[in-house]
Amino acid sequence: MGGFLTGKYSKATPPPAGSRFEYNSRLWERVNKESNFAILGQIEKVAENLGIPLSKLAIAWILQNPVVTAPIGGISSLKQVVDNCRLTEINIDEETTIN
Repeated sequence: MGGFLTGKYSKATPPPAGSRFEYNSRLWERVNKESNFAILGQIEKVAENLGIPLSKLAIAWILQNPVVTAPIGGISSLKQVVDNCRLTEINIDEETTIN
């Protein structure tokens, strides 16, 4: 979702300067919906319960999803590669739910 799952976007404020949503208002219109922010709030609670940042939960979920055959991560440093590889150690079991 174009970085939406990082938690850096807010319904109450415009997209940050330099973000893809600032440059693509049609994309922002598709994402900037009350229902998306409601779901994001629930996912943030799951990340908090697991003790990891929201962005890491999103990547960990992709890595554990059997439907995804090749996750593609946008990275800008070697540290991000190493951090993302460590996300395979996070266990999101079937009982981890959004309430």
